Amino acid sequence: MERKARLILIVTTIIVLAVYLPYFLWLGFSKMSFRPRIEYSPVNETFIIRSLEGNTDREGKRYSPEELANALPFSKYQELAVNNALPDSVKNFRWDTEAVKFNNDYKIFSPYYYNMKDLGLYPLFETNIVGSVIKPDEFFRINDRIEFVDARTNELNENLSQEYSQTMKEQGFEFPGKKVFGTTSSMKRYDEGYFVVDVRGKVFHIKKQNGEFTCVFTNITNGLDIKMMHILTSRNRKLHALVSTCGNELFVLTTNNYGYIKLPLSYNPDFQKLAFRSSVLNYQFSVEDKNKTDFLVTDTDFLPVDSYCYVSEKEKSFIHASLIPALFPFTLNIQDRNSRFLNPSAELQKTGWIGNSICLIIFLLWVFIRRKKLSNNVTDIILVALFGVYALIAVFIFPNFKNLSFKG
Repeated sequence: MERKARLILIVTTIIVLAVYLPYFLWLGFSKMSFRPRIEYSPVNETFIIRSLEGNTDREGKRYSPEELANALPFSKYQELAVNNALPDSVKNFRWDTEAVKFNNDYKIFSPYYYNMKDLGLYPLFETNIVGSVIKPDEFFRINDRIEFVDARTNELNENLSQEYSQTMKEQGFEFPGKKVFGTTSSMKRYDEGYFVVDVRGKVFHIKKQNGEFTCVFTNITNGLDIKMMHILTSRNRKLHALVSTCGNELFVLTTNNYGYIKLPLSYNPDFQKLAFRSSVLNYQFSVEDKNKTDFLVTDTDFLPVDSYCYVSEKEKSFIHASLIPALFPFTLNIQDRNSRFLNPSAELQKTGWIGNSICLIIFLLWVFIRRKKLSNNVTDIILVALFGVYALIAVFIFPNFKNLSFKG
C-alpha cells in the first residue's frame, strides 16, 4: 500500500514539475522584450518602427517625438492639436479633425478569438439602437430551423421561430446552418446582425431592424469557402467584416452591396494574429506569426499602396538554446497558446536524453555513496532514466521506505 501511494505521489510530482519547472527556468533567464509598434506614415510614405530603443523608419532614419507626430498625423492628431501643429492638409486631404476621428479605427483579432468555444446561442440586437451598451430582447440558435429564446424568460418563442424560419427559407436559406458570425458582445458602437452560412455554403445576412427580422442573401459567391469572419463596427460603416477562407486567403467585405475584395495577404486565424487600422487616406493590415509580421497598406479603394515584412531578431542565450532543452526530456502544456481553454499537450525535447543520463548518474552515485541496495531502488532508477530531473526531484522528496532502514 505504501509503495502504491508513494508511486502516485511521484507521478503527480513529475506531472506538476513538467508543467512549471521549464517555464520558470525559461522565465528566470529571459530578458524582457516588447514587440515594436509599426505604423505607415502617409506623409513620408514609409513604415515607422516605434520601440523602446527609439523611433526609426524601415530605411533606418531616426525620428524625434516631434518628427514622429508630424509623420503620423492621423494617430497623433491630439498631440499635434495641443502643440498647435496640426497640418493644413495631408496629401489630397484638407485637414478636418472630426473627419479624422470619424475614420480612425484600430482592431486586433488574436487566434483565441477564432479558437474559442461557440455556445451556439446568439443575442439578437436591435440594429437601430446606437450606444456603448445595448441589450437584446431575444437569443437565437440555428439547427434544422432558427429558434428564438426570450431573453427575460428563457422560454422558446415558437411563433417567432416558425415565422422567421419560413422567412429565411423564402430567401433561399437551406437548413441546417453551418456557421454564424457576429459580435455577441453588448459593448459596441452599433449592431449589424449576423452573417450565417447555410448547408450549401451560401452566406445570408440576418438582423433585427425596427423590431422586424430580415434575412438577405449576400453577393458572396458559393465558391468562397469561409473559415472566419471578423465583424467590424467602425464609425464610417464602410466595412462589414474581414473574411478569411480555408485556403488562408484574406478578403474585406464592404457595405457596398456586400462586395468583397481579395487582399494580397495570407492569413490563418488558427495561429496568426490579424490587426486592422483605418484612417482617412489608408487602410493598414498586418498578419503576425511568431517573430514575423507582414504589413499591407491600401488606399480607400483597397488598392495596394505599400507593403513591409518585419522580422524580430530574438537573442537566445546558451541557457535557452542549449541548456534548457537538454535538461528536460519533455515539457507539458495545460493551455493552448492560441486559445484560452485547457488543451493539455506534451512536447518532447530532442536532446533531453542528456539531462536524463546526468540525472541517472547522479542518482546511482547517491545509491553507492550512501550504500543503499540497488535491488531496493530499481523502480526509482527506471523513473529517473525515463523522466530525468523531474523524477530525480520527486524520488528525493518522497524517499523510498526501504532506504530509510538502518540495514541500508
